[in-house]
Amino acid sequence: MRSHSNIDNDFFLVALDTEPQCVPHYHEFAEILFTDDSPLSLLIDIDHAITAEPGSIVYIPPQTRHLVSRPLDSSPCRSLQINLQRLYLMVAQTPYVSPIEKLYEFEKNNMVFSGEAAKKIIEMSRNIKNEFELSNLSEVIQIICLLDNERSGVYEGELRRKSKKEIDLCASLNVMLSNSPARNWNIDHIAKKFFMSRSTFNRIIKKNTGMPFHSWILQRKMDLACESLRTQEKSIQEISDILGFSSASHFSKAFRDRFGTTPSEYRLAQGQPVL
Repeated sequence: MRSHSNIDNDFFLVALDTEPQCVPHYHEFAEILFTDDSPLSLLIDIDHAITAEPGSIVYIPPQTRHLVSRPLDSSPCRSLQINLQRLYLMVAQTPYVSPIEKLYEFEKNNMVFSGEAAKKIIEMSRNIKNEFELSNLSEVIQIICLLDNERSGVYEGELRRKSKKEIDLCASLNVMLSNSPARNWNIDHIAKKFFMSRSTFNRIIKKNTGMPFHSWILQRKMDLACESLRTQEKSIQEISDILGFSSASHFSKAFRDRFGTTPSEYRLAQGQPVL
């Protein structure tokens, strides 16, 4: 068995490609296969066979061994590849995290989708480009919500969607925070960057994260702090500076208030040396 991917999983968010046939393989990313106008046969792991009829789609979770085949005269099987790890980081601390987490847990008997959900996903996939754009992000989020609702048996009414503007805003803030956590996070300054009033900006953030803007910023900084303490050999002072705290003692107090332990104690509990 081999991993098949033409794309660096650390950098891409979403891509359209074709699926190799008659070769057992797996991906680091999630994948949606489109049957289009001919049936699709799959062998999942070693012993679970699936047939997807024309017009349906098949969801393949990350790290799932599969083999794809279809009639010889058929066109190549289209594939929508989604980097769930990167997507998760881009929408951290928003309501979109839960549907993404569920995409890792699909059961073998619940991988084929048809009907209205499949039609909508096929339609939305045609708007996705093989490049990093926020417009791609909003389409992918809506696709994930459709899969989650369909899998959960939620059929009443039209799928409730967040506006594209709100999705893009949350994703942009997560990218900004990950890249420059020490920047000026004055709410008036940030709201102007998105051409919004302070009240509108704060209302959207609270609606999508469940907390005021500065509470969300602090929580995301604490998430980044935990990641640094687990994986990087930086001193507490260095981490404090990177995250934009006024001093190491201020950082340590905020960390203790959040987790009930000091950064040094947390690092030690993770099996890392205290620097």
